[in-house]
Amino acid sequence: MDQNPNFPTSNYFLGVILAMAFLLMAACTETVEKGALIEAVKAGQAETVRNLLEAGADVNEEDGGGETPLMAAALTGRREIAEILLAAGAGVDDKSKRGGTALMAAAVTGWDNVAELLLEAGADVNAKNTGGGTPLMHAALGGSEKVANMVLNAGAEVDARNAEGSTALMGASLQGHIGVVRVLLDRGADKTITDGQKATALVIARTRGLTDIVNLLE
Repeated sequence: MDQNPNFPTSNYFLGVILAMAFLLMAACTETVEKGALIEAVKAGQAETVRNLLEAGADVNEEDGGGETPLMAAALTGRREIAEILLAAGAGVDDKSKRGGTALMAAAVTGWDNVAELLLEAGADVNAKNTGGGTPLMHAALGGSEKVANMVLNAGAEVDARNAEGSTALMGASLQGHIGVVRVLLDRGADKTITDGQKATALVIARTRGLTDIVNLLE
C-alpha cells in the first residue's frame, strides 16, 4: 500500500515527542530559582537541598562572590548537606573569586567534621587563595588545633608562605592561638622565618603582648 504523503510518518512523531521532552526538561530546570540551593544549604535544609538537586539545580552554582553550595556547607558546618552535594558532583576544589575553597572555609571556622569529609573526598591541602593563604593558615587563624592536625596529616606544608611572606605559625601567633602554635612547633614549623616586614612569629607575639606565646617561642 502506498504511503499517504499528507499523513505524518513515524519519524515525524518521534521528532515531536523528542521536542516535547526537551521542552519539559527545560521547563523543569527553569523552575529552580538561581540562588535557592545556596540559601537552602545555609539554612541547613537537607531535604530541600535534595529536592532542588533532583529538580535540576546546579550543584556548583556560584553566588556573587563565587561561593558554591559546598563552600556554604563547609562554612556553616553542614556535614550531611556536604555529603549530599559531593554525591551530586560538587567540585571539592572549586574556588571563589578570592580563591577560597571549601576546605579553607571549614578550617577557618573550625568545622573539623566537614574538613574530615572534604579531605576524604580528596581536597587539596596546599591550595592557595589569591592572597596565598592555605587551609593550614586558615586553621591557624581560626584557632582550630584539630583541623590543623588533620591537614598536616594529609600533607599540608607547615612552612608555606602567603603573598606577604607570613606562615601559619605567624598567623597563630598573631591571633593568640597558643594551642595551634604548639601543634605547628611539634610539626617542625620554622620559628626563624621572617615575613615581608622582617618579623618572625616571636616578634609578632611580642608586639601583641602575648606572653605565653612569647615564652613558648623563645
